[in-house]
Amino acid sequence: MNIFKSSNFVSRSLIGAVGLSASAVSLFGVVESAKAANFTGSFSTSGVPVHTAVFDKYDPNGDEIPTGTFMTEMEAIDFSIDVPDLGSVMVREDPNKTSTGETTVTEREDGDYQIESFFDIFSQISLDGGMTWFDSVDEDGNAAPMRVELAEVPNPTPDQFGCITSSFLLPPDCGGYWSQFHSWFEILNPLTGKRVATIHLSDVFHFGFGNIGRIGFPNDIPGPGFGPHQNEWFDSEVTGNIEVTMVVPEPSMVLASIFGLGGMLGLKRKKESDS
Repeated sequence: MNIFKSSNFVSRSLIGAVGLSASAVSLFGVVESAKAANFTGSFSTSGVPVHTAVFDKYDPNGDEIPTGTFMTEMEAIDFSIDVPDLGSVMVREDPNKTSTGETTVTEREDGDYQIESFFDIFSQISLDGGMTWFDSVDEDGNAAPMRVELAEVPNPTPDQFGCITSSFLLPPDCGGYWSQFHSWFEILNPLTGKRVATIHLSDVFHFGFGNIGRIGFPNDIPGPGFGPHQNEWFDSEVTGNIEVTMVVPEPSMVLASIFGLGGMLGLKRKKESDS
């Protein structure tokens, strides 16, 4: 796992602002937020576990359907990004939402297969080891998934989406999933509900699928989200960029925190002098 292009960052400002300690928030979180610099870096992590489902993969006889358009679902994916001075940022597919997608497999004249595929993944991040999770939003702050689309390479040109492979099996053994759409996460102060920072994930590329397992359910009863389907689980690699932007508090908030701290220190000194 690698992070580079990092700038100075005061981790206590973010940890204190979202931590559970009221004293840390009121006395240190706001003041140190004013001193914190923004952070930009790139990451790469391997061995990422993934679970997916592909629906309507079997005909009435229970035989697998190799080509066509299939509804898909990203059921689970999780990994961690080690950010200097901030620590481990956990990322996962939101277990409370359904991250749907679509895959089209077409047989070519040469016997190979053209595969087009995308997922809309609702994601979450945690800064405290999984105790608190923040949902992904779009640039305007509205709840939104990150769309990832199968492409031959990261940062693809229009003619590089989709890929050609000798197998119709999923996940595809060509290309990877590129994030055309980015995800923002608004980090909120749990006491005030106000935003103290924004974490931005972009240019995510998900590839290198290995250790693949598959199991079919050809006889499932059809219904919303059910029916004949196939589950896949595999490991993969994820790369991308992460950006942390601190919200600089109003000067009055900083002064209030400083005077509040000064008042407490003065009261302590007075008690010490009286004793």
